[in-house]
Amino acid sequence: EEIGETAFSSNGQSLAYVLKRAKIHGAVDGLRRLNNNEHADVWVVSINGGTPINITNGLTDGSGYWAPRWSPRGEELSLMGIRNGKIQLYLWTKKTNRLKVLTNRNVCPITLENFDEPYLWISDDKIVFVAEQEQTSKLDAIMSAWSKARESRTTTASVLESGVPPNLETRPQRELVTVD
Repeated sequence: EEIGETAFSSNGQSLAYVLKRAKIHGAVDGLRRLNNNEHADVWVVSINGGTPINITNGLTDGSGYWAPRWSPRGEELSLMGIRNGKIQLYLWTKKTNRLKVLTNRNVCPITLENFDEPYLWISDDKIVFVAEQEQTSKLDAIMSAWSKARESRTTTASVLESGVPPNLETRPQRELVTVD
């Protein structure tokens, strides 16, 4: 096991932290884009003591969660999660102790330009993030491409295409999305 990111609530009374499960409990992302968070859980504990609470329980369905960020009020905790190959944004509410999906859009796990964050709280009840327009997960597309290359059904490099400007129409498109 390994401790990942930590986040104190705005009032300093609660701590959220990522605890990465032992690698035996899940596959490791070969691209390292998830930093082994695909088998991690988010825990919350009061700084005044008490028992830490696993708010995600990803071991039960093989999901992983990371990037905990407290709302400005400190009553809600947002986080990213991957379940069935789809990366989504989640919200945990302290009062109800419930975790829910905020959007069915596939969230890009990359940091926002000029920020070191994958998403941002922009007010007490609004979050902004980058979403993929395509319906399939990038991970699915990459795994499919690896399978084709491994089975010699496609080229892995082409000298003839070297230096040719890329066709931007075929690249995955992204949108900046606000969730209330």
